[in-house]
Amino acid sequence: MNPHPRRLIRAGLGLLLLAGNLEAHPHFSPAQMLKRVREIDTILALRPPESPKEKALLLEEQAQMLFPLGRVEEGIAAMEEALTLQPKDPTLYYNFASLLLTKDLVREALPYLRKGAALSPKEPRYQALLAQALERVGRWEEAGRTWRKASLLETDPSLKAEKLGSAARCMEKAGKLEEAEKLLDQAVKAARKSPLWYHERALFFTRAGKFEKAAADLERAVKVSQDEEGDIFAWLVEEGEAWMRAGKKDKAARAFQAALKEIQKALGEDPAFAEDLYFHQARALLGLGKPKEAAKALNKALEILPGEPPYLKLGLQVFKAAGMPADLKRVRKALAAEREKEREALEEDAVDRDRRMRKARLQVVRARKLVAAWKALREGGDVAKALSGLEAQGRAGKYLAARVRALWDLKRGKPARVLADLQVLPARVRAGSAWAAAVRLQALKALGREDQGKKDRELLQAYLNSAGK
Repeated sequence: MNPHPRRLIRAGLGLLLLAGNLEAHPHFSPAQMLKRVREIDTILALRPPESPKEKALLLEEQAQMLFPLGRVEEGIAAMEEALTLQPKDPTLYYNFASLLLTKDLVREALPYLRKGAALSPKEPRYQALLAQALERVGRWEEAGRTWRKASLLETDPSLKAEKLGSAARCMEKAGKLEEAEKLLDQAVKAARKSPLWYHERALFFTRAGKFEKAAADLERAVKVSQDEEGDIFAWLVEEGEAWMRAGKKDKAARAFQAALKEIQKALGEDPAFAEDLYFHQARALLGLGKPKEAAKALNKALEILPGEPPYLKLGLQVFKAAGMPADLKRVRKALAAEREKEREALEEDAVDRDRRMRKARLQVVRARKLVAAWKALREGGDVAKALSGLEAQGRAGKYLAARVRALWDLKRGKPARVLADLQVLPARVRAGSAWAAAVRLQALKALGREDQGKKDRELLQAYLNSAGK
């Protein structure tokens, strides 16, 4: 799922926040994002906002940059601090969850989604994002009820229908078929009997084995569409197949014949999607008991898209019924090859996802330890213990701990130790980091060596200037 940056242009925030408004600059490059992260570090170190709300907004904006830069631990820590400053702001919870979802951290996002939805119970987008997350972890019934709650908050008919349809999908997966059907009835009504929702309900009836109801809905979809929405020829073919499965052969034949007329008309217009028309033509001809003619149509579709799995699967029926063993053998071989490709692709996706998730979960573990260290520093807790836990997380943990440890040593009046703390960091970070420059300047001042901080002062001034501060 993509993040949803909040609108930062608010009364009283002025040029500073306008310069960092993500909605005003939706296409930041990594270099631009890094620059803005450093600008905010400089502002927070040298000229922090007066109100907690303004500081929380800056931290939130920084997190929106840190996540796509791969600095998830720091992004989580920034959002947690923002929530500490503004614990009743539902948009913070929503945006935090959105960021976590960009890394597929669905379980981690759920508590923030629940909190945001609870704080703003009349905001449909909060309920919708919560429902999507619940779907992604397979909590079908809860997701369905959440989608329905979101639908009750919508005033736009099409959006209401979409949310009711999503609720029905989840209830069907939860095995609550009666509830799913009722929700689809509501979706049809909400969308003012749109043909698209008649079609969606027909698909549900087909999966449920209610073929006569499916056929009736497809018939309605064709009648109310008036050639404005949907693929009429495809709906007519589906209607014919539904009537066949319902044992209504006469009605099926009429639907198939109507489909063939629509297809022939479309083919006469030199369409860009001729392969799909030939595919549905083959389905209709097969339904009418004309397998030889169906085979001709299907071979035309396969000439254009030879590896299309639905076409190949239909070929198993068509070429067998037409008594064409060579063609049947050909599609069996092609279908086996396509299935092997799909299997390999799924395995690769699974390996890639597993690798990404392992990395993301390790980042979450480090983030929690980083948050604990920052909290101990702010509240006077056991900083040493918190830092020890963070530094135990390998080199990444040591780098993350360096910032906290440097500020802790500065707070304890150990400026020489501060300079040593900063040496833990890679040279490129020490050279370009705004927070490192600000901390180093304070340490040098305490040591009476301010003359050595010229480059740091120039760096910080450059970031303040570019931030418009």
